[in-house]
Amino acid sequence: MNLVRKPDLCIADATEFITTNGPFGPGEIIKPRQVIAGVDRITVDAYCSTLLDLNPTDVIMLRQGNQSGLGEIDLKKVKIDKVTL
Repeated sequence: MNLVRKPDLCIADATEFITTNGPFGPGEIIKPRQVIAGVDRITVDAYCSTLLDLNPTDVIMLRQGNQSGLGEIDLKKVKIDKVTL
């Protein structure tokens, strides 16, 4: 489906999530307290991977999506605006 239609907006809720023994736990919970939104699905996921201390290029799905032309994986090449409430 990703090759057929590009999404208009991608939103990721990263307010808190479990990082071990998921999806039900018990496990370690981290709380980045962020909501990420963008028009590039690969960039949104690449940014989210950094919240888990992962390098986006180490995530196979992101690397393949970037190579397929679905989006930008290099966060240095995109503008990221942060809003604090």
